[in-house]
Amino acid sequence: MNKIKQVKLSVIYGGIYNMKGQFKIQQMAFMLIAVIVFFMFVLLFFLIFQGSGMRETAEKLRMDKAEGIAQAIADTPEFTCGTNCIDTDRVMVLLNRTSYYQSQFWSVTKIKIAEMYPRDGDVTCNLENYPNCDYYNVYDLNKPGSSVESYVSLCRREKKDTGIHNVCRLGKIIVGFENA
Repeated sequence: MNKIKQVKLSVIYGGIYNMKGQFKIQQMAFMLIAVIVFFMFVLLFFLIFQGSGMRETAEKLRMDKAEGIAQAIADTPEFTCGTNCIDTDRVMVLLNRTSYYQSQFWSVTKIKIAEMYPRDGDVTCNLENYPNCDYYNVYDLNKPGSSVESYVSLCRREKKDTGIHNVCRLGKIIVGFENA
């Protein structure tokens, strides 16, 4: 009888040991799944954070591009009288040219030139009031978006008693672009 009891006890205890091993394997599997899910959440939040940063970076790059275009436009033969100098006599010739609008020669939605100093008022320039004006609306597609500014010299030729002289004022070129 002792032998039968020992065999029964060994089967019972052996079963308990097998159940403890299975339970530990299940615990390990659940812990591995929990760790994987945790790292997936961490990765998801990281990607969301990086995605919001990419939008800001894209907007900053768009602004930098528009600033570069503003400087490049100020130095194009249509406008320039030197480095960072706009010839307002040339700008007056361009005011009524629609070929720039139709072909979208410049990849912007608006080009506006404003005198900063000395500024007399808010008078838009046209052929009747030039040079006694403050704003030159060169190009405007009337599309919503953002704009950037760049400071330039606004110069024109003026005839005086001693000859023809350059008259320069402080101004800024405002370039508009579409937001994405």
